[in-house]
Parts: sequence; structure tokens; C-alpha cells
Amino acid sequence: MGEIYLVRHGQASLGAENYDQLSELGHRQSRWLGEYFAEREMVFDEVVVGGQHRHRQTLDGIAETLPLPQEWQRDPGLNEFAFQQLIQAYLADNPAHPVPGPRDVKGIFSTFRLAMHAWAKEELSGGMDESLAGFCDRVAAAYRSILAGDAKRRVLVVTSGGPISIIMKEIMGFGIDTMIGLQIQSKNTAVNHLYFNPDTTYVTSFNHVPHLDQPGRLDAITNA
Repeated sequence: MGEIYLVRHGQASLGAENYDQLSELGHRQSRWLGEYFAEREMVFDEVVVGGQHRHRQTLDGIAETLPLPQEWQRDPGLNEFAFQQLIQAYLADNPAHPVPGPRDVKGIFSTFRLAMHAWAKEELSGGMDESLAGFCDRVAAAYRSILAGDAKRRVLVVTSGGPISIIMKEIMGFGIDTMIGLQIQSKNTAVNHLYFNPDTTYVTSFNHVPHLDQPGRLDAITNA
């Protein structure tokens, strides 16, 4: 069977004007993941990366210590939805809801969860360029394109928490509420491992951070 290693990007710049850039810690997380793969002499036959800066920066960090194929496939279908736009749309519809500060991680995640459920129920009055159904469809299409071709491949995929949760939904058949829960708990540079063939896909690990879950790096386990 083939293997897919789905990796979420490193810590981005939550609270900054441009979220779509890795933080200093995000760069370190990415390099540590590359070191982890290199120590295990991992060889990838194919690399697929989303179209956002944080995706490419994460892959660049992995590649600092891990030899990868020279050609990488870029697929914008693996891009995250506009989560800041989603939060703003929710706050516009709910003016009594406290507006979280740029560094209020707990407040941002709490608002994000409410906004996701409102988006899923199509309760937002406007402000989103993409529907949740449309987001799910484009990610599912990108995932199917990864599965196409020779099944005996080891593929590295770097994307975001939203696409990863949708791919898990596609494989395991659970509902939107579970998908939202998985996205919210997704860790930066977490590894999600799949076996696949033309007929089926098996999930063997989810949200795994062995390169961070060790003494001296526990504070580097992040979700943003």
C-alpha cells in the first residue's frame, strides 16, 4: 500500500497583520520535523504542498535537513479557508459577542468555534467568499488527486488544519461537528499518517508530534 504523511504547517503569526507567515517557533518546529524524518531515513517519492506561504515555509524547514524530491506539486485546493474573514462575519452578525484581542488566543478559538458552527448551519448573513460545502468539495478534490496514480508511493503533504480535518471526514465518514472539533485541536507540524490503495484508506495516526513531545520541547507544542 501507499503512504501519505499529512502535515499541518508550523506555528503561524496569530495576532500579526499577516497571519500567513511562520513565527520563529514555527520555523523551528518545521526544522525539528525534518530532523525527525531524517533520523528515521524517511524517503518520500512525492511532495504536495498547499498554496499559502506558511505551507511552503514549513516545507522549506523540513527540507533543510531531509532530502526531498526536487519537484514539488503545489495545489491551492489544499489551502485553508479565510478564517479571519469567518470570524469577522460572525462578529458582524453578533455585535454583542466580545471582540477578542489580537493576542487573546483563548478568545479567538472560542469565537472561531462559534463561527464555524454558524458557517456550517449557513446562519451567517454574508462576508464569506466561500461556503463550507464549497471548501469541503475543493479539499476533497485535492485529496482524490493525491490518491490517483501509482498506489505504491510515500507522499508528503503540507497543508492546514481545516483541510486535514476534511480529509479525515472523507475517510472516516463522521459529521461536521466532529470535523470542527478535529480542526480546533490540530497541532502545528502534527503528522497524520495514512495507508492507501485504489480501494480504501486507513488512518494509522492523527495529530502526532513526536518531534515535539520530548523533554525541552513541550512548550513548543502549539495549535495556532
